[in-house]
Amino acid sequence: MQSSAALLLPILVAMATPFLASHPVPVQSTGNAAACVPKERDALLAFKKGISSDPAGLLSSWQRGSEDDCCRWGGVWCSNRTGHVLKLQLRNEHQDDQGNLVAPMVGQISQSLLSLEYLEHLDLSSNSLTGPAGRIPEFLGSLKNLKHLNLSSMPFSGTVPSHLGNLSNLECLDLSYTGDTHSTDLSWIANLQYLLYLNLSGINLSAVSDWPHAVNMIPSLRVLELSNCALTSANESLPRLNLTNLEKLHLSYNYFEHSISSCWFWHIRRLKDLELHSTGLYGPFPNKLKDMTSLQTLDISQYYSDRSRKLTLATSLRNLCNLEFLYISNSLLYGDISELLESLPQCSPNRLRVLVLSQNNIHGVLPKNMWPLTSLEYLDLSVNNISGILPNWMGKLTRLQFLSLSGNNISGVLPNWMGNLTTLEFIDISINKIKGILPSWTGKLTSLYFLSFTRNYITGVLPSQMGQLTSLKLLDLSGNNIHGTLPNSMRKLTSLEKLDLSGNNISGIVPDWIGQLTSLKYLGLSHNNFFGVLPYQMGQLTSLEGLNLESNNIHGTLPTSLGQLTSLQYLDLSNNNINGTLPNWLGKLTSLEHLSLNQNNISGFLP
Repeated sequence: MQSSAALLLPILVAMATPFLASHPVPVQSTGNAAACVPKERDALLAFKKGISSDPAGLLSSWQRGSEDDCCRWGGVWCSNRTGHVLKLQLRNEHQDDQGNLVAPMVGQISQSLLSLEYLEHLDLSSNSLTGPAGRIPEFLGSLKNLKHLNLSSMPFSGTVPSHLGNLSNLECLDLSYTGDTHSTDLSWIANLQYLLYLNLSGINLSAVSDWPHAVNMIPSLRVLELSNCALTSANESLPRLNLTNLEKLHLSYNYFEHSISSCWFWHIRRLKDLELHSTGLYGPFPNKLKDMTSLQTLDISQYYSDRSRKLTLATSLRNLCNLEFLYISNSLLYGDISELLESLPQCSPNRLRVLVLSQNNIHGVLPKNMWPLTSLEYLDLSVNNISGILPNWMGKLTRLQFLSLSGNNISGVLPNWMGNLTTLEFIDISINKIKGILPSWTGKLTSLYFLSFTRNYITGVLPSQMGQLTSLKLLDLSGNNIHGTLPNSMRKLTSLEKLDLSGNNISGIVPDWIGQLTSLKYLGLSHNNFFGVLPYQMGQLTSLEGLNLESNNIHGTLPTSLGQLTSLQYLDLSNNNINGTLPNWLGKLTSLEHLSLNQNNISGFLP
């Protein structure tokens, strides 16, 4: 099963990789294959001369001498039969030992590529081959056999050349996020009658008012990505819809600001992936939505909030049996949680994997009964006005990895069925009205890396079973009424990066074993009843960036080991009983931005 991180939107886009071509992909030559054509070898070497920097060594094998067969060079694929170069795959995707992307190739795209008359596939993406002109080369439009052209994530500028319309055999064209590029006319794409995939995301198309008519001229199109293109409307009237094969449509981050029901694309019945994130569309969803039974992904979330420009989900999604990903965040004018959940697909098997309804003014009580969402892995109902107790049907979501209910009015105790959701990796039920103690079943959720119950009414002591959550990176139980001492079992939480227990009634000394939590970046124990001296072992927390022990009963002098916390940016030890003088090691904390030591018994001079 995928981790919850794999279900976030950027990864979702990658998961929806389109089918681009039906022809077989050429392979690099073997010993029995025809050697490359000398003219084409020379063309490749001329291309290499235009490269001034190649940190990843993509062209390191492109050498004259003992290996004259260019079909054996890295990134070069040839026909086994003729030796002609069919494919150049020079995308910058190499990583260093730390997993960081190696710097791209720098230089220019040489016109010598025109000698590769049989070239079908050209991928130079994520490099910096802009040359002195900085523009997308017009001569690429003369590579008449090209079926695949990818120049994405290259820092070009200027106008997208209409000469690309001469590539009449193209099946895939990806010019997404090619720097500061723009286009005032898309009529040239009508010549690309075999095109299956078109991605112009990030290109400024604000001057192209008839863009739906232009793309409608390509009936073969299966994937259309025009996100972040400064488009201003999607309500043009198309007398005849030719895009009957379209399966994926991305229009996110364009500001249309008109009724969602007036959009032209609701008639495309084969759509599987429709992404309208941050488009300013408003009003009721059209009734046609209920007939789009091929939909697998629907994203209509917004980043901004304008009550006069909100959506209402007035149509049922019950028949969308293929729906897997539904994102409607910060979009709805209002909604009742029971009615919204009732409108979800009611099919067997239920395929819904991701449901995001956060920040939507949703009210009402969570229903006692629900159609079984047996495939659900990601549930986000945060920042609404939902009330009631956690219902039993949630205990049957046995594939759930991500659960966020924060910022609501949910009450009651943490139910026992939660301990059965052993696939959970992320739980956030902060800022609610949960009461009672932390149950021992918490220790069963050994896959958890994020656990937050902050600002509830939780009482009792921290159960020793919490020490079994060895995958935890964040534990936030601040703003409750927890008492008792820190259990020794918590010394096992060595993966913790943030531990916040502030605003409780926890007592006892700060234990020596806190120094074993060496991954900690933030430790918050403020507004509790800790007493005694700070342990010398705290100096082992060399990754610590924030330390807050404000308003406790800490006494004694500051241990010299704290001078080893050179990553510390925030230090608050105010309102305690610390004595002695200000230590000289404070001067070693060169990253420190906030220091608060007031309301103690510190004396002497400033060092």
